[in-house]
Amino acid sequence: MPLTVKDMLDAAHAAVPKISGAEAITLAGQPGTLVVDLRDSAELAATGKIPGAVNVSRGLIEFRADASHPMHNPAFAQAKTVIVHCASGGRAALAGKTFDFKLSEALKKGPVVLYFFPAAFTSGCTKEAHDFAEATEEFNKLGATVVGVTSGNVNRVADFSKVECRDKFAVAADPDKSISKSYDAVIPMVGYTDRVSYVIAPNGKIVLAYSAMNPDQHVAKTLQAVQALKPAR
Repeated sequence: MPLTVKDMLDAAHAAVPKISGAEAITLAGQPGTLVVDLRDSAELAATGKIPGAVNVSRGLIEFRADASHPMHNPAFAQAKTVIVHCASGGRAALAGKTFDFKLSEALKKGPVVLYFFPAAFTSGCTKEAHDFAEATEEFNKLGATVVGVTSGNVNRVADFSKVECRDKFAVAADPDKSISKSYDAVIPMVGYTDRVSYVIAPNGKIVLAYSAMNPDQHVAKTLQAVQALKPAR
């Protein structure tokens, strides 16, 4: 069965220590403690900011913590203890335990639909996200895993995954375009991620590479390709 959001959350909750609000307040006052708030701007406006906390979106936390990355926040390097907070605990758990998607592992479970799109919260990409979200159950029945990738508006990818993709499948932020480049999914001269959808068979062979800036046919094309693989599985 494909890895679901619930699977990821359950694994993260099991691995990441949980503390009470009182414990967090006590720890936050100690030297070497960093409080990271993953809530988005709308949530902060509605419920207020945590004094002294660093606000980082879920899609960027790994880059802020990586001392070798240009987007690194020095506060992470100085911290001995990191407390991660979000509204529900779901994003905090996923942030506390980095989710590494391994294509080889996913392919052991079935085909992988890897779709690249230009930017989160743009009209065409939002429509495409809705289409893939609505078709997720059909892909799951065929044993396929869907993963979206973009280098555009990476600071909003976590919100895009929750709101427009409806937490139906994983979405990866690709700020340096390393993933996009490896799949020849970058628009020349412009530099944005192209709209390209791949279907990768369990043996690692790419059986479909569909490129079209119009998002309308990406789900239909990839679903058809996955269905064609079923007799051979």
